[in-house]
Amino acid sequence: MMTAVNPLPQLDREKPVKMQVYTWLRHAIIKGALHPGAIIDKTALAADMGISPTPLREALILLKHDGFIEMIPNLHTIATLIDTRLVKANALIRYSLEASIVEQIALDGLGPAVESACLALVDEQERSFDARHFDRVFECDLAFHKTLCDVLALPTLWHNLSANRAHLDRARQCSPVNLSGIQKAIADHRELVSLLKTGDAVALRNLMKLHVYSVFDDLKNINPEWLVD
Repeated sequence: MMTAVNPLPQLDREKPVKMQVYTWLRHAIIKGALHPGAIIDKTALAADMGISPTPLREALILLKHDGFIEMIPNLHTIATLIDTRLVKANALIRYSLEASIVEQIALDGLGPAVESACLALVDEQERSFDARHFDRVFECDLAFHKTLCDVLALPTLWHNLSANRAHLDRARQCSPVNLSGIQKAIADHRELVSLLKTGDAVALRNLMKLHVYSVFDDLKNINPEWLVD
């Protein structure tokens, strides 16, 4: 049983507590700190965090809506197993969205400021990989894709995309560290920038599909007890 994840969050009492708890637990589940199937002791967790049961319960309801926890009344609350069908569905949605994003950027032209920002993130990923700072590699990955998404300046686009890719990120984070896969993902980022400069929309869509669907390689290596078909 896992009752809490260290370190506990530093809560800002002047802001909604439930959203801070939600964000912290969501991150812990995606990162695998709360592994699939882990039991969440609500009473102990609320006590450890120094909060009342209400904001924790509200945060858990949001996580249930996201598909990250299962709440069984009068029994227990657990982090859900990784649903391979959900991963496949979300991979298709993420590919469709991100392929459309890079295709539109290719048509409009890649601005120098965006190019510079993307390449700086790729450089940081490479440095972090060499230092084996994989959390930072992941942070830069999110920032890279958000940078491209923000180019289109469309309301809610990144919110929808990041919500969708969360289950893919969880599958990657809950699998053993795949060094060659991480290197390939970083190389993909650099190639994406290069293709955006040339405006090759077809090549961009093909590369984005391979980039997103590489999650299935990670899926094969996850503890089978953490998976459900």
